[in-house]
Amino acid sequence: MPSAADLTPEEVAAALAARARRSAVEDEIPASLAARLDREVAARVDAELAARGEKSAKKERTGDGRALGIISVIFGVPLMGIVEGTSHGSIGGAFAVMGGIVLVNLANALGRRRD
Repeated sequence: MPSAADLTPEEVAAALAARARRSAVEDEIPASLAARLDREVAARVDAELAARGEKSAKKERTGDGRALGIISVIFGVPLMGIVEGTSHGSIGGAFAVMGGIVLVNLANALGRRRD
């Protein structure tokens, strides 16, 4: 292998020019791979979001809340009896039971309205 002292100025210039051309090509390869990878990732993300959108569109709520109202009455009557029997007619217990039932029904109604 020749040393730097053995090379002519033309050979050094040619080696530098070849190195410049090679590094330009080497710089293009990672850039093109990165662009291709970006496109692939974006396509996969779009496909996943579209699939999730279809799943959420298929998921519909059925009913209008009457079932929860009926269940609230079914549970509310015995709970009021328990409160009246254990607290000897305390109005605070009655408000707590009915307030809880009202909050559950209100949350359900607002959730259905938002959907």
